[in-house]
Amino acid sequence: MSVPHLVDWDASLFNDLQHLLGRIVTQPTTSTLRKLFAKLDEARPWLLNLAQLPQPNDVDKRYIEKMVALQAEEQRFQYPAQSPLEIAVYVLYKWTNDLLDFLRELLRITLTADAEVGGPFESLKDWVEELLSTRSSLGEEKGEGSMVDQIIVQLDTIQGKVDELLRSGPAGGSYDLLRFRVEALRAEQNKMTSVLALIAEGGHLGRGQVIRIIKWLRKCDRTDGLVAVVAEDWCHDIKFLKIASSLIEQWMDPRLRETVKLAWCLFYLSCFRHDSSVVQSGIDAHQMEHFIFEAVESFQFLHSLVFDIRRERGLEEQVDVNLDALVKIAVGSDASNDGFLFRQIQDLIDLLAGRKQFLRNLKNREEDAASRRSQTTANYQAFVALVAVVYKSLPADSAGQLWDNTTFLGTVLDTRGVFPAPAFWDMLTAISAGPVCAAKSYEKMKDTRLSWNALFKFYQHYIDIMPHIYEPIKTSRSPSLDPMPHEEVTLCKGWTSLLTTVVRWSPAARGALLQAKPHPVQILFEFLNCENLPLDLKATILNAITAFCQRTGDPIDDDVVSRAVDYYERITFRDPALDTRHLDSSRIPPPVGWLAKMEYLEQDTSSYSSSRAYVAFLTSLLSMSRTPPRLINALRRGTYYILDSLLMSLMVRRYARDSERWELIDTVTAFLEKALLGFSMDGLEANSGHVASELAEEPGFIVLLRILSDSNVFAVLASVLDNAASTSSPRPAIVTTVLLRILRIYHRVLDIQLVFAEVLLLILEDPTRNPNHPFKRPYGLQSIDNHLLAHLSNINVIALLVGEDNPAMAFVSLKIISALARSQVFSRSDVFRGEYTSSVNRLAGIIDASDDSIRIAQGFCRRLGDTAEEDISSLILDLLVEGTSADVTSPNLAHVLLGYDFQHRDVVLHEGESCFHVVLRQLCEGTELNGASGDTLVSIHPTYAAKSAQLVYQLFSHPLTGRSTLSYAMSVYGYSARQLASLPRDSEIPTIPEDLVAFLDFQRWIVSSAALEIFTYEGHGASADHVTSTLFRGLAEAEDELEHDERPPLIIDLLSSVDVQLIESPPSETRSLEFHNGFDFDQYKRLDANWFDLDAVAAGLKAWRRGDGQQGGSAAEAEYIMERLASTNRETDISIAKGNFLTSWNALLKVALVMLFRNVAEEQQEVLLFDLLEALLTRLEVDVPPGILDLICDSILVTITTLVNALAELEGVNLPIDRLALTLAKIIDATVRPGSTETARGNLYASIGQYNQLIGASANAISDDRSVMSNDPAAPTASLLRSTLNVLAAKKERLMPILCRDAMDDREVWKTQCFALLAGIVSLCHQDRDRHILSPLTANGYLPLFVRSIKERELAMQECLSPEPDEGAAISTRQHRILVCSLQLLTRTLSSLHKSSRSGAGHVRGLRWVGLTMQALSFLNAHRDAIMGVLGDSGVTNIGVEECRLVVSILCMVVHKVPASDLHSPSGFGAFHSAILSLAARFFDRDSWIEGVEDVSKVILAYLCASTAGLKADSGIPVFVTGAQRHGGLAYIASAPSMQTAVNLLSDLVETVQDVSDNYDVILDRIQDDDLEAEEIQKLRDSLIGDESLSEDAIKSAFVIRTQVLFNMIESLLLLVWRHLLFYHNESRRGLEPIRPTNLSLSLNSFSSSQAQLVASRSGAGTLKILEKVSAALKGTLVRLDDMEVNLELRRLATKSDAYYSMLVRRLKEFTSGVSESSMEED
Repeated sequence: MSVPHLVDWDASLFNDLQHLLGRIVTQPTTSTLRKLFAKLDEARPWLLNLAQLPQPNDVDKRYIEKMVALQAEEQRFQYPAQSPLEIAVYVLYKWTNDLLDFLRELLRITLTADAEVGGPFESLKDWVEELLSTRSSLGEEKGEGSMVDQIIVQLDTIQGKVDELLRSGPAGGSYDLLRFRVEALRAEQNKMTSVLALIAEGGHLGRGQVIRIIKWLRKCDRTDGLVAVVAEDWCHDIKFLKIASSLIEQWMDPRLRETVKLAWCLFYLSCFRHDSSVVQSGIDAHQMEHFIFEAVESFQFLHSLVFDIRRERGLEEQVDVNLDALVKIAVGSDASNDGFLFRQIQDLIDLLAGRKQFLRNLKNREEDAASRRSQTTANYQAFVALVAVVYKSLPADSAGQLWDNTTFLGTVLDTRGVFPAPAFWDMLTAISAGPVCAAKSYEKMKDTRLSWNALFKFYQHYIDIMPHIYEPIKTSRSPSLDPMPHEEVTLCKGWTSLLTTVVRWSPAARGALLQAKPHPVQILFEFLNCENLPLDLKATILNAITAFCQRTGDPIDDDVVSRAVDYYERITFRDPALDTRHLDSSRIPPPVGWLAKMEYLEQDTSSYSSSRAYVAFLTSLLSMSRTPPRLINALRRGTYYILDSLLMSLMVRRYARDSERWELIDTVTAFLEKALLGFSMDGLEANSGHVASELAEEPGFIVLLRILSDSNVFAVLASVLDNAASTSSPRPAIVTTVLLRILRIYHRVLDIQLVFAEVLLLILEDPTRNPNHPFKRPYGLQSIDNHLLAHLSNINVIALLVGEDNPAMAFVSLKIISALARSQVFSRSDVFRGEYTSSVNRLAGIIDASDDSIRIAQGFCRRLGDTAEEDISSLILDLLVEGTSADVTSPNLAHVLLGYDFQHRDVVLHEGESCFHVVLRQLCEGTELNGASGDTLVSIHPTYAAKSAQLVYQLFSHPLTGRSTLSYAMSVYGYSARQLASLPRDSEIPTIPEDLVAFLDFQRWIVSSAALEIFTYEGHGASADHVTSTLFRGLAEAEDELEHDERPPLIIDLLSSVDVQLIESPPSETRSLEFHNGFDFDQYKRLDANWFDLDAVAAGLKAWRRGDGQQGGSAAEAEYIMERLASTNRETDISIAKGNFLTSWNALLKVALVMLFRNVAEEQQEVLLFDLLEALLTRLEVDVPPGILDLICDSILVTITTLVNALAELEGVNLPIDRLALTLAKIIDATVRPGSTETARGNLYASIGQYNQLIGASANAISDDRSVMSNDPAAPTASLLRSTLNVLAAKKERLMPILCRDAMDDREVWKTQCFALLAGIVSLCHQDRDRHILSPLTANGYLPLFVRSIKERELAMQECLSPEPDEGAAISTRQHRILVCSLQLLTRTLSSLHKSSRSGAGHVRGLRWVGLTMQALSFLNAHRDAIMGVLGDSGVTNIGVEECRLVVSILCMVVHKVPASDLHSPSGFGAFHSAILSLAARFFDRDSWIEGVEDVSKVILAYLCASTAGLKADSGIPVFVTGAQRHGGLAYIASAPSMQTAVNLLSDLVETVQDVSDNYDVILDRIQDDDLEAEEIQKLRDSLIGDESLSEDAIKSAFVIRTQVLFNMIESLLLLVWRHLLFYHNESRRGLEPIRPTNLSLSLNSFSSSQAQLVASRSGAGTLKILEKVSAALKGTLVRLDDMEVNLELRRLATKSDAYYSMLVRRLKEFTSGVSESSMEED
């Protein structure tokens, strides 16, 4: 096999392999298996060489330098204080340990008895077997060998390194590095031993390999766990037996030799029994029997080996040995090897136990030596002790075969003549553990001399002869004062311990023993009351009592506990019947008898085994529910005793050994923990005084009250926590247990303290609810949060324990930290003098300012990075997510853990490692810019991934952290781009309920993060191009090696997540409820969703059944209900998750189309948008939930708006008409589909309106009156218009009624879109053949209904038209918009029918026009106040101008039906007429022009033209005034504009036309020279072309429209001036022939000749003078009209035919000339 090269070294190789192997075990897939084998082939050279690295060559050395520098930077966060070389050492040893861990796991799942089976594992097993048989180099001059040979060689090599390190010491280097190296090397040895054990256990040790192991053991001068492998597998051929037999002698360690010899002899005899030919090896069976007896000294060696291992694990009492810490590490063993070693020794024991004469002979020899008082080795006792210590280390029920072995039992249970030694009882106790073994022990022992009856007779004997400590009833017996002999004490302790084990493990044995008379518990308590019993014996008796009192669910449990309490109180208290429920501890009499005596005896011995046993007895009395009344007094006495006598003296007691202190603390805290856990306030309500009184009697009430109110009690717990946490590592098991208990007590108190203090105590204090025994709240009562403020070291300790290797400890610590983070006490700001310049979050400041802050942060990071412990890492994420939510206003603990420096003015990230970096690395692992490169986090841990993505999004979006976090994640990790590219698609989406919800949430947060990044950087971020490519372009991914599948763009493919359906087992058959028919389920249902609180429902159903007394059938029905509700909840959760995801997707779609879509190639834009619309509209063809429906329709609106903008650049050329028509049809189908919501239809209406913009007559356009004055030059595309009208014609019967109903209903949100779309459809139907589309609008009477609906809401209209509306600005704007759209619809409809009537389109249509005109007049008269409000409010805002223009348009189209007399009527149409003249006077003044005023002026001019069509000298009403007194006292309309104003307006319009023409020429020149600046382009867009492309055609079209409007206004104004000049001249020449256009010159001449007739007329003279001034001013304007140099092309396109215009100019010139000449003649 080739030697691996260092340049191929990969630091993450075996981490990846471990992950892939885990995936194969949990979810084997073809792709994962393929990846695994590819990695295995890469790792094969390293696996064969194990920890042996190749010697580097020159190339390798250069690579090593680069690798060391790279790893130093990558791992700096774990080793912040180490040099690069030290970090490289750490990384290398970690890599080697990862290699051995992987190899060990690989062998475990392929070779052992627990190996995985199935297709994938067969090929994996073949690969492993080939690996084991492959030979590789063993090192320089050592040849080649298999993996077993490699292990043997490297064990010695590593040992040499360890010895060298121990000899050299730190040598000026780091002691921590030295310690780490020794620890790592010893770990390599242990793991190689484990690998060797697995190979042996799998039966893959060959003959030569076994021989080599034996030879290695011969030279071994130390005792390791390796001795276990020799007993596993041997070979059966003669050659092997001869070689092995020759290796039995000459060993360096005799104890190791005897152990191997014993295993070898047993194997040889087993072979000889099955094959007699083995005698050819030269050794017979008798000689082997002799060898066995010679090897029995190995029992002590094996016992000491197992005992040392147990002591190392903290399972036995520690012995203070002055051993160097490094040496202790160098000889340490691996806990993962213990099971294999113990199983091998167990097999050895079972073989020896089955040999008929072996144990008997050993026992006889020992007994004979004892009878002769001669010195001999107690080999039998050593064997018994070995059995005890081994089975104590094995799982329960491991000794079943020993209880079935009659040879073994016949020997060990034969106790004739001697007292059994302590080892005998230890053995029986060890092999009786477990339900099966305990039952067998009970049955076997009752037929021996050591029967259970004999044990209780033994107790009774001493009860009768010994004095009693406390006699409730005086007796006349004469007790013996002699103490119990030591042998009998030993016998009693061992026998009772066996009884305790049997009773604890076997309910059947317990039940049988409890049938004895007198009661066993009574006998035990009476024996406990005897004088002169050793304390340790009393502790054993109490343990037996505790075993009898444990609750097993047996019906006799309550009776046993009740009897036990009765016997206990009888010998412990003088007044056992005293009611202590409402007594304080100071008023309760102290105990007497054995308990009182036990206290001072233990003080003398400094040993507290009896106290521990007593507390354990009290703990067994505690119930996890309400305490039975019979136990209340005893438990209250015991609780006060524990709190006052034991807990408060823990720190001042003397202890014989250190472990004694921890054992006592463990027992006390176990009682406190169980008391608090059993103290449940679930049934407590505000008015439940009786329940509160019962709770006040509970032991948990006393414990909780003392912890919260007595600072000394809490101080003891806090001190224990600090001391336990500071214990050096490895921490003893008992200390770890104490630490866990304290943490669980803290957490329990944090969990229930609020209800306790704010509910329970308030009820107890209230005399109305607790009248019998009112409670007085302790003065010092405060929450545990405030107690912790006095013990800040506890907070640091708890935070440090989060990083502990113990998962349970880390989990509870994390729960406490999370609770403190939510606490009001610790979430406040506080001042830390000398640390921070300003106040900071209290908990964050405590942890950040502590000396352990770095270790705490590292612990959280390590736990967060260990996804194997998903509960802990998920809880850390919950803490971080909660601390960074949107409602957080200042930095807190979450920001500290995430690595933010909140001392800085702006919250910024630290450079070091933090939880944020861990989360980012986990999320980005396996993700690349071109797609996933491996298994991503969401595919492995969906829930964890969803929380991580949520955390990142919250950091991005929060004002405190958004800026620095977003820039870091984008620039360093390319977060959004990589996540979007690696999102799972199609078949990768999970369908399990929990995983599906988590996956949808993950996608939601990723999509939201991407949308936020795009929006923040306006599409110009560092990864914008990659995001654009991922979202809008399909990624070709290999489905296999040959085929490629072009996937749709991600923005479309993401929608498939909404289509995923839940896969569940078929639901049970729906059935009607029988027992719960009247149950109210709605009270447990969320108001906003179809989701039920299952815990509350279960409790409610239970109470319902209890009330009805039904338990049988109703329980089954309740189970059915819970199943259905759980299924409903899952469906609701998925629906909510889909809605949330679609909301985020919609936001991403909007920002991407606005800010990124420009980066997509133009040829792809149209196709992509149509595909996107197709995907959205397809999902509307089936029933979807309302919320999702609204979101999809909103997305359709956004997409079609983008499509319209993209197609508008084509200017009607090459439009995809067929696809557009199909899209329009699908949108209309979705609109009229039953079940659609108002919001959805509103979005679809707006989509159709956007679509109509492509035709040129936008549904949202406001210039509805252009058709009245002139033709629109921008004619719609004929083919697109025709296809659109065809679709509308096909859908009209369904679309129009729904559209009209939505426009009339009370929901005003979408009225704007409804009216706008109706107006747009009306404007499209400008030809006669298309007007049938509008037939539903008129045939069904919707127009009168529109009028009526507006009338009903006239007050709202008037309110919104008032200068200061009562409601908010948003409501006012909405009302104005609705008004605009409704007026627009009426204007469009009148305009369309008006053109039809003018074109002679039939008598019927003409009649319809007349009728509609009359309806419009009725509408105007009915809403005079509102219309006058519109006209009076015009000009204040842009929308006011818009409303005004529409109203004037309507008036313009109906004024020809108004009698001339009504124009003067103040109560009739004249009010509107006066208002319009007032508007004209205001808007004709150029100084008052605002945006949109030209459109209003244009409409006003049209109205004025229409209202003066019949203006004559003797009839008609002028709209321009002269200011002179009129003949006959005729009055003017005071608000009307003057003639001079009209002339000035004409002059201004001429000037504007000239400016527009000049501007047009300049812009064309500059655009050809590409010389336009950005500001000029923006101004041009704002005023003329909008979002259209900056092209010559677009600019020309905009200027043509602008010029046409101006020329139309000039033409209308010329007409009005002409009419008024004729009117006023004719009015001034009363009695003369009127001036006519046909005889203009003659009339003016005759007029000048008769001036004398006008002298008498003052009014005529004044009018004439004014007309002369007007004519003079007009003359100059007319000259400017002729001299105006307008761009020829612009004028040609704008005016078309200007004959009428030229005629008006010519006549006005003649008129003004005539007026001037007459004036000169007069002068």
